[in-house]
Amino acid sequence: MKRFVILLAGALLSFGSVCAQKVSDTQAIEYAKECYGQGLSMEQAVKVLQQKGVSIEQMKRLKTQYENGTLDIDRQSGKTSRERTNASLTRTVQRTAQMNQTDSLAMGLDNTQSMQNTPADSLDRIQPPKMTRLDSLNRIYGHDLFNNAKLSFEPNLQIATPDNYVIGPGDELGIAVYGSSEADLSQTVTPEGRIYISGLGPVSLKGLTVAQARTKLRKELGRIFGGLTDGSASVDVTLSGIRSIQVNVMGEATVPGTYTLPSLATVFHALYAAGGVTNTGTLRAIKVIRNNRTAGEVDVYRLLITGDNSGDIVLQDGDVVLIPPYVNLVSIHKGVKRPMRYELLQDETVADAIEYAGGFTNDAFRKSLNIMRQDDKGLKSFNVDSADYARFVLADGDKVAIGQRYQRSENKVIVEGAVYNPGTYAIDDEVKTVKQLIEAADGLREDAFLDRALLQREMPDWTLEMESVDLNQLYAGLIPDIELRPNDELYVASKTDMREEYIVSIAGPVALPGDYLYAEGMTVKDLIVRSGGLLESASLVKVDVSRRIKDPHSTDYSPVRSQLFTVTLGDGLQTEEGKDLILEPFDQVYIRKSPSYNMQNTVTLQGEVLFAGSYALENTGVRVSEIIAKAGGVTPAGFIEGASLERQMTPEEQDKMNEIMYILSRQASRKDSVDTNLFKQTYRHYNVGFDLKAALEKPGSPADIILQPGDIITVPEYNGTVQILGSVLYPNAIAYEKGKKLDQYVKAAGGYSPLARRNKVFVLYMNGTAATGRNAKIVPGCKIVVPMKSRQAGVSISEILGITSTTASMASIVASMANMFR
Repeated sequence: MKRFVILLAGALLSFGSVCAQKVSDTQAIEYAKECYGQGLSMEQAVKVLQQKGVSIEQMKRLKTQYENGTLDIDRQSGKTSRERTNASLTRTVQRTAQMNQTDSLAMGLDNTQSMQNTPADSLDRIQPPKMTRLDSLNRIYGHDLFNNAKLSFEPNLQIATPDNYVIGPGDELGIAVYGSSEADLSQTVTPEGRIYISGLGPVSLKGLTVAQARTKLRKELGRIFGGLTDGSASVDVTLSGIRSIQVNVMGEATVPGTYTLPSLATVFHALYAAGGVTNTGTLRAIKVIRNNRTAGEVDVYRLLITGDNSGDIVLQDGDVVLIPPYVNLVSIHKGVKRPMRYELLQDETVADAIEYAGGFTNDAFRKSLNIMRQDDKGLKSFNVDSADYARFVLADGDKVAIGQRYQRSENKVIVEGAVYNPGTYAIDDEVKTVKQLIEAADGLREDAFLDRALLQREMPDWTLEMESVDLNQLYAGLIPDIELRPNDELYVASKTDMREEYIVSIAGPVALPGDYLYAEGMTVKDLIVRSGGLLESASLVKVDVSRRIKDPHSTDYSPVRSQLFTVTLGDGLQTEEGKDLILEPFDQVYIRKSPSYNMQNTVTLQGEVLFAGSYALENTGVRVSEIIAKAGGVTPAGFIEGASLERQMTPEEQDKMNEIMYILSRQASRKDSVDTNLFKQTYRHYNVGFDLKAALEKPGSPADIILQPGDIITVPEYNGTVQILGSVLYPNAIAYEKGKKLDQYVKAAGGYSPLARRNKVFVLYMNGTAATGRNAKIVPGCKIVVPMKSRQAGVSISEILGITSTTASMASIVASMANMFR
């Protein structure tokens, strides 16, 4: 539960206000444990606790109770006294180990600073950051021992009570009388060092060991239990609950301070609670000061190197654990099993440093090493032979450099490539020649290129030379076998690896067009089957095949780029007799679409027509009047003059529009550049200006437009307003009045603004057409647009898009935008 107390404290830092609703302490604990169990971050947990109604005062109280040991989060009521004590000790050690965090958190309970401004979270003990090799070399051996969540150094309370344990206030004693007299007493030592026994009164045990207390209690209890006097009964004293002591950790501790620890705690406990030592602190001579005198010293390396913790000192109330600075710190960066920095005592030698580093690695040069030392005159180098390792005393700052053994092989050879077991082999009685090396590798593969194997050899001066070996002649006995030399490398090429990957490709209406691996004897029909078969739209009468021109011996230019073949297929992919073309590597097969194949195409009628909906185009050349007639005509409520036609952009039209928008974006301001992106996303359709009334009155005339697949014809209801937009004082919509001029409508919108471009006024009609000039005709449902003089302050492209999104044709849109950038 280490993270639990951190969660409580962190929540206090992050709470900005007291929650409105009230929850019980039990609920608050359960909510916090749920957050912990779900692995929520501190910020997420705080939000959850706030939403559930946990207040800052409540969190403060629970944190204090937990730290004092009065809050039993683990619900251990069913455990024995010793088990409760053991669990309490575990929590105490873990709590004090977080003093770096909880002390800082307690100081800022009323602050609203984030957890990022507090010291490192305790989870760093569990998941330390990944270190680079440089970080590893800069580490000091043993300094991470007391920052490991799996090492708490808690004492084992399941052992027999030590007879030399000194009883103090707060200890819980179990006193058992057995034999002719029996009694089972449980007493807690008072702050004065006494226990109170019914019928006997106070008994002082202050400063006594358990053995001494047992002797004294036998005498005192003999006054009320006669069997203890004549020897027919015995008394036993055990420690069923331990007290807490306060210990000061001073000097080069990570978090120096006063810590509350169990009375069985040792120096290791205190170091763990204080987060270990700093980079300048010692692990070799940690002092315990008791009653102003040195009670002993602890060398942590004794535990690290030999596993012996007998030198650990049991602490007493008021002890001071003093961590002095290190004396000698030396570094060993290679040639040993644990390359890092090590702390040495005053008289320790090279041999000691190598022992602490785990000994030499197998490739280390052990006969001698070099020491670099800094003195008053600068750097000085020392060569130390192995015979002097145990005599050469190291000094602070020494750098130990260990060389590497000579790595050149005496009998290694390598074979790679087209053999069954490529790898490294030894020159021995069975492998002496190239042929024997191939046989040791289980022989040549079937794809081996025998004309030219390569033998790379190392010369006496370590330079390399290359020899070629004709394996055909070698195995035929036409050339002598070649004797191997150390570090020879034989490479047998593979025929498959020496050529590029053979593929064929297929395009057109097949299920899976693309590239496929070529296989000898593959035909057009085979490739079609491999690609998933023909689609419904595929033509059977024309399948084209393109083939590369390959002539590696050519010396003349040729204009021929490829060979072309045409194949006709029968039903069921059966080719006509004699026309089943066998493919070659890199052939490209093109399946054509049948010229008579067409998918159903529709147009849509919506609005005021009798039967609105989608209608299929039976053939090309269908006009507006024909579709309107199929739909039963326009209803009496339909406003024919306002009918519009919306058409999908073809891919070619979209490409042209992208070019136009690119030019506009180069001319426009940054804001308008964003608007051009909006245009590209929005306009996949455009309006076609047309006159439905003229089309219905004169079917087949130019006004009766030929429809295209996807067209949408909309016949609106009558719109009796005129909308005024752009650079006017009060843009709005005005009721249409026959005969009223453009300027009159603008005047009804407050008139022109000072920046209005009066000579650029234009009118957009519902049917998708437009007119310019102040004398443009005004009809019901039209829109009057007044542009601005300033490009930056004028109508943006997005505003133009909004104005024209349902009425303007693509031509009018582009024309309007072009006028803006003149």
